[in-house]
Amino acid sequence: KKVNILTENKYSQIDLIKQATLDAQKYHTFEEMILDFLVGIPKNQLPILFVCAIAGIAYGDEIKICNIQHWPTILKSKMMKEINIPRMEFINDLVAAAYGVLSSEPSEMFQLYMGPEAEKPAILPDKTKAVIGLGTGLGESLLVKETSGSKKWLAVHTEGGYADFAPHTDLEFELLKYLQKKYQSICIPIERCLSGPGLLTIYQFLLAKKGGSSEDIKNTSEEIVSSALEGKSELAKDALSLFANIYGAEAGNLAAKSMCYGGIFLVGSLTNGIKAVSYTHLTLPTKAQVQISVVAVALKK
Repeated sequence: KKVNILTENKYSQIDLIKQATLDAQKYHTFEEMILDFLVGIPKNQLPILFVCAIAGIAYGDEIKICNIQHWPTILKSKMMKEINIPRMEFINDLVAAAYGVLSSEPSEMFQLYMGPEAEKPAILPDKTKAVIGLGTGLGESLLVKETSGSKKWLAVHTEGGYADFAPHTDLEFELLKYLQKKYQSICIPIERCLSGPGLLTIYQFLLAKKGGSSEDIKNTSEEIVSSALEGKSELAKDALSLFANIYGAEAGNLAAKSMCYGGIFLVGSLTNGIKAVSYTHLTLPTKAQVQISVVAVALKK
């Protein structure tokens, strides 16, 4: 988890007081991690507002962080007293990413669309934008104008990662059957495929299908990505290609459901790690018929 303390100076500019990346798995509770981060901060620089973006539903007093299973449920009111912070807000991580998209510069983006310039999707800046992100899970959110003609954007949280995985090819149907057996369930959430753990599962599926030696065994998604991009493993390349096709299909589904004429933005640590993969070959579902770009999606009429 990346943690920052920011302050506004007399020039109305934001100054960074402290920044750290902490290994959440090493802490027994969320509160323990935050208290550890605050050690050494002068009393006059302690935060009066705490905002945390989490992978999960961030409503009410009880907050559960989905991807850190050993942490107990966070009681916001109790934590505010223990840490002595007057105001505390939790938001979904893809809501935070969506707001980050609004403040991103073009130089901070990597455009995925690489087709003919004449067919490049046009964007309508004031229309709905969609955000999809990969990391330890799959998240999806929307950016909509608060009211018609308003300049203020509202980020809308979804739990799109729990929607069903919908295969399109024979290989993907085999993957679905593999996942159903692995998880002993007919319904397979799409984030079982689209996430860091999902990429590892896809690799394991192909390893079991095609066979391989002990040298082919990978234990993390990072190993698979690096082996594929460096050309060290054909199996890793196949896994990443299948992963990218499923990603493209889900992005197409999101575009079709959200009518995001303002663009679709692909974010997250895993997305950034595989941006060098050519997305021009992605198999998109017929029902969506979309062209994907990090900065634009236009639904064909």
